[in-house]
Amino acid sequence: MSLSLLRIEGYKLIRLPLTWVLMSISLLLISLLFYRLCVDYLQLAQQNLHLQGQAPSISVEIIKPLCSWTIILFATLLPLLTANAFSQEFRQKTFYLLATSHKASSIVLAKYVSLFIMFSVQVAALLLIIATLNFETALDWGMITSAILAIIGIGSCFLSFGLFMSSLTSWPLVAIGLTFLGYLFWLLLEWLNPFPAQGFFLAKELSLLSHSYRLLNGMIYIPDLLYYVFFSIFWLVLCHFRIAHKLVNVE
Repeated sequence: MSLSLLRIEGYKLIRLPLTWVLMSISLLLISLLFYRLCVDYLQLAQQNLHLQGQAPSISVEIIKPLCSWTIILFATLLPLLTANAFSQEFRQKTFYLLATSHKASSIVLAKYVSLFIMFSVQVAALLLIIATLNFETALDWGMITSAILAIIGIGSCFLSFGLFMSSLTSWPLVAIGLTFLGYLFWLLLEWLNPFPAQGFFLAKELSLLSHSYRLLNGMIYIPDLLYYVFFSIFWLVLCHFRIAHKLVNVE
């Protein structure tokens, strides 16, 4: 992957109004959710104070649900962004300008890295919002770190899968629909369970959410992180093959 191509893809994202709209909506919704969770926490703490009970845990009452809802939020918003990665370029014929001077692997990686950087900015904003609690109380940064890793892992899977879906069609709306349905499938696979009863363990092992349970509860389990890495690589490789096929047709 060349740095020049990465700069081009980054510039495309920056100058795309949809990028700023989605980032603004994401930050606004995360902030509102954080405010609502803090209000609920204060009410619960006040009730426990009157009953002389133990103070509720900030990690359980605020941080964990905030990170869980953030994953759902990204599952809703990211398809709108990944759909433009290839579908819009196929539709506007701008893809063929890239195809004449760059390899398929470079194109796929540049788009993925630029999207991941944009995604990381939103995760960093989430982390700053959580860090504001540190002014009033001591936070469990181990739990916060593992929860952020869960968001980054699932977000990485979302981006790689979304890129592949975008490479299948020149219709952005179709790519958005397929990507969103795919996100729901991979998130809820453990509950949907299309396998026979004896194959339930397979649905659990393939579900993105099932690998986030330990991380959201403060336990860093390496196999969960490796699953997210392999999941992302798998869809990026498929996307590479798809784009390579497109380049052959161009040539």
